Amino acid sequence: MKPRSILSVFGGPGLQASLVAVVALAVYLRTLAPTVMWYDMGEFATGAYVLGIAHNSGYPLMMLLGKLFTFLPFGDIAYRVNMLSAVSAAATVGLMYVFVFRITLKRSAAWIGALTLAVTSTFWSNATWAESYDLNAFLTLLILFALFQWLHNGNSGWLTVTGLGFGLGLANHRLILVCTIPFVVALWLKYKRKKFQISVGDLGMPLLGFILGFSVNMYLPIRAAQGTPLMWDDASDPLTFLHMVTTGVAKSSAFFNPFGSLDTVRIWFKMLTSFPAYELTPAGLILAAIGLVSLFRRQKVLLGMTAGVCLLAGVMVSVYGIHNIFNYYIPIYLVAILWMAVGCSSLLDWMVQGLAHRVPRVDVYLRPRQRFLLTLSLLLLVPAVLFRTNFGRLDRSHQRNAKFFADYLLDRVEPDAIILTDYWTWTPLVYDQLVEGRAPGVSLIPFFSFRDIDLDSAAQQLIDLGPPIYVSLRTEDVIGNSLGGYPLQLIAPYVVESMTTDVVPLPEFKDVLIPRGSVFRLLRTKDAAQAPEPAVPLDEPILYGEELELDGFGQSSETGSPGNTLSLSYAWRLRQPAASDYWADVLFTDDQGQVVTLQGFPVWLDSHWIGGGANPTSSWVSGDVVQETYDVLVPAGVQPGTYFIQLLIYKGGPRQDLVAPGQIGQAQDRVVLGRVIVR
Repeated sequence: MKPRSILSVFGGPGLQASLVAVVALAVYLRTLAPTVMWYDMGEFATGAYVLGIAHNSGYPLMMLLGKLFTFLPFGDIAYRVNMLSAVSAAATVGLMYVFVFRITLKRSAAWIGALTLAVTSTFWSNATWAESYDLNAFLTLLILFALFQWLHNGNSGWLTVTGLGFGLGLANHRLILVCTIPFVVALWLKYKRKKFQISVGDLGMPLLGFILGFSVNMYLPIRAAQGTPLMWDDASDPLTFLHMVTTGVAKSSAFFNPFGSLDTVRIWFKMLTSFPAYELTPAGLILAAIGLVSLFRRQKVLLGMTAGVCLLAGVMVSVYGIHNIFNYYIPIYLVAILWMAVGCSSLLDWMVQGLAHRVPRVDVYLRPRQRFLLTLSLLLLVPAVLFRTNFGRLDRSHQRNAKFFADYLLDRVEPDAIILTDYWTWTPLVYDQLVEGRAPGVSLIPFFSFRDIDLDSAAQQLIDLGPPIYVSLRTEDVIGNSLGGYPLQLIAPYVVESMTTDVVPLPEFKDVLIPRGSVFRLLRTKDAAQAPEPAVPLDEPILYGEELELDGFGQSSETGSPGNTLSLSYAWRLRQPAASDYWADVLFTDDQGQVVTLQGFPVWLDSHWIGGGANPTSSWVSGDVVQETYDVLVPAGVQPGTYFIQLLIYKGGPRQDLVAPGQIGQAQDRVVLGRVIVR
């Protein structure tokens, strides 16, 4: 076969590939997060704007491409960087169309494969906010496609594309190494007839392409030497730079032995089997199995290359322990969708041609074209079902809570305050400070994400500096807790969302953000607890069991809108000493008593330990009145309307032993304390 130019390969399917990419991009822009998000997403948005050095490998390619997107004339900076993921994902969808078409020579199969990829859960999720995984997916698919083309038409330009893709991939994410086996297989097949006598001319341009792509990593020491306000590690140090461009992981890595315990093996096996079925549906996996058999019969080389990707990705998933490890499945999904599309092609062929040989007179009832259209319609149900299933969970177009939290906290604290967080919460705060210039004098420290340090000792050094200290932690974890020997007083419950993969059912709820984190103020010995707003006395105290009563309640305002701050005040009294501590679920319900939820999880809570953790009920003196006031953020996603503040009390811990008002055992009774009109 005469070698064809690289550009000519896209000539036939290029228009339809562009169309499906535009369709995918429209979906991603519709569901795109409108501003800064938590975790890596916030760091990438900030890093792109200030040309920073992000965590672990530094992500130089993401920083440079993200910087280009910051020059777009619409949306805030974070929204523009989020668009990089949307564009990367859409480009991958278009490339999937071209790849499938080149394998099957069928537009129908290419449409099914591309649309299915576009609406798979993990891939779509990463297209809605600033992340590196869909950019890696594009480079992974580009390498596989280039190797496929090189093996089939011998044009050495495709091998140069492979080298460039590898180099750029290593400037983005080490997950690109899943392409190592396909690369080795392709070289072995191409040069075995030459007895592996590879000349400099054969690999000169591919090597140059790799060097060119990999040279993006030089951004790290150059930018570090210049100084940047966001620098996870000093890449101007040669050893640090070498570490960042080789291992690409934290020095205290999260690698583990997948066979270390039976429970680990069981969890690993469950994830490896349940996630693909959820991503592609059982029907999609059956089609992938058909495609696998078809490739085994007709294109064993492509089967071996793609199976190698699955093998290496599976190894990475099994030995690397991070909370969002499901993102490492994306190369497996790329391969499975390729197989699925080939399976669709084989099934369409059989329905049009093979069925007539098996079923006599079938053409009388259903002509070949009718059978083709019927089969195609059924196959398109796979992406249609995935779209319907995933849209509600992945629509992040209203998710502004990270921005609301950062605005609230930086506006609330003193100008010289120190805020101690984990990395998840730290990133939207840094975005607000470095990108939007809010609270420049406040020190932001991802304190609880530091490894191998004595937190109490480190905290004491910060406390000795004198400024006010605020802490962001999960509310449920801090009853009676302290930091550096000083108590933590709750000031804002449930203002931090988490991707709590440890408590939500997986895989269907892996992308749901639910409120669990809260803000505390550290109380020094010389400091008094923040003076609460006085609660308005109730006409009749509300009794909870034999120990606790609510004597008063107040709220700073009866109106608000998403992002606004309200304050709720309580006056409590112990009728007799309490052996246990009490938890309050403060719910905001509509006039039917329904809580605002997202995929079944409440999105508006003000729940907390009564006493705020620093002053638990078990330490109270009988007869004393304890006043407390907490800030409330109206979260995004709450529709305009009237919401009623309802109170549930639990004894012993969060949602453990419900105590009904007035007497024990009336769990259906809720106390309505007030209302909030959301505009």
